[in-house]
Amino acid sequence: MAGRSIEDTSIAFIGAGNLATNLAKALYRKGFRIVQVYSRTKESAQELAQTVEAAYTTELQAVTKEAQLYIVSLKDAAFVELLPPCLIPISGPTRLLSSMFCVFFLKKKNKKLHDKNTHT
Repeated sequence: MAGRSIEDTSIAFIGAGNLATNLAKALYRKGFRIVQVYSRTKESAQELAQTVEAAYTTELQAVTKEAQLYIVSLKDAAFVELLPPCLIPISGPTRLLSSMFCVFFLKKKNKKLHDKNTHT
């Protein structure tokens, strides 16, 4: 895959609080492509989205299904409330990466990647 880089990965943020805001800004400054921000409050979603040149939504059902990486950064109460419905529209194979502060869902591409040195 010559010419592709990790920065080509489309990212959606679920949450627009302090951690999500700082992480999104850092990724944006490094050249990552943030495509959407979800927050329960319009002001938070809109402010972060404008900062990182992304779309925003306050409707969980409107979270993009096209992102390749979903970064979920929510307070504990919101996490329990929002995460199960949020996973339904993401469909397809996902890989869960977790840390103490965020949960990352990486949506695998449907394209099969072949390495010249790999034989199946």
